[in-house]
Amino acid sequence: KKERWKMEKSNKKGLLLQSPSIPLIPQAIISQYQLYLKHLSSKSKDGKIIIPIFWKDGNIDRKQFIEFSDSMIIPQDRNVFYTLNPRKKVVKRADGTISGQGKGEDIEEVIAFFADIDFISDVHPKAEYKDFSEAYQVIKNFSLKPSYIIDSGHGIQLIWILKEAEKLDKNFSKNDYEALLRGIQKMVKADHTSDVARIFRLPGTMNVKNLDKPVPCFIREA
Repeated sequence: KKERWKMEKSNKKGLLLQSPSIPLIPQAIISQYQLYLKHLSSKSKDGKIIIPIFWKDGNIDRKQFIEFSDSMIIPQDRNVFYTLNPRKKVVKRADGTISGQGKGEDIEEVIAFFADIDFISDVHPKAEYKDFSEAYQVIKNFSLKPSYIIDSGHGIQLIWILKEAEKLDKNFSKNDYEALLRGIQKMVKADHTSDVARIFRLPGTMNVKNLDKPVPCFIREA
């Protein structure tokens, strides 16, 4: 029983394309998203990873949902996210496009725990930590070492990948998972959102929440 909670480490490298529509960022960062998603998808035999993409079209909020594939190319001028815990199915409209990112009931197994940490910045005037350095020191001293430390541009994501996917059933329910998650989040003073279906900003893309100050989202440590 204890062995199933063993976390997995990652050390991935690769090469992908960059969109020219925003200021250049290092190719080593752009290369991260495909191999990171391949790692996640390898933990589930049949689960689906959905990529939600959000952007502004004038005053109109636009969104698109695509399923992860080896051939996909992600735009670097839009806010791009991913579903950490895989969905058991993809719901499509009549025209073949994916209708959404899925909900908790669409998840039959979990592959990771997570924590989302904010520090004071332009987009977070109030936060648990005064700056990146203070938050990072707490993370480095935390006994449960994450598989990935991801700089989201305005915060830090901690991802603990399970050695094997854990099925959600009567022996280990969605409520059990979220209760464990809340305990981890409390210890590192992270955001309290413990929804099993939560989405995260994708490393290897740009955070364009502030269009005037785009910043990269990247894997800082793995």
